[in-house]
Amino acid sequence: MKQIRYSIAPIHPVLGVYALLCSGYIQVSGYFMTTQKHIEEFSEALKIILNAEIKRGNEIVETSKGWPNDETIIIFLKKPFMGIYQAENIDYRNIDDIHYWKAEYSDKLTNHILACKF
Repeated sequence: MKQIRYSIAPIHPVLGVYALLCSGYIQVSGYFMTTQKHIEEFSEALKIILNAEIKRGNEIVETSKGWPNDETIIIFLKKPFMGIYQAENIDYRNIDDIHYWKAEYSDKLTNHILACKF
């Protein structure tokens, strides 16, 4: 794994990582990378679920921004969700499609998504 400054980072439509990063850097691992900025700008309501999942042993493997809407940020977790969560303006969907992901929580106010892999 190596770190590359933003100014020379390759542009890729799907971003991901194994850990949180220092501001100003992208951490590259194969085809996936993430930016700390995506995590910092992520929905506060979904951050609560994200932190609960991390405490239970799940980890971030990807982030992306700009799909399906320009303002959308998606954070992908390595494993299926380990807890069941309910919050105002948060929807849960069981996607269960190997072409996408297993399940997701979405924030209706920000259009941000917390998704989990299979």
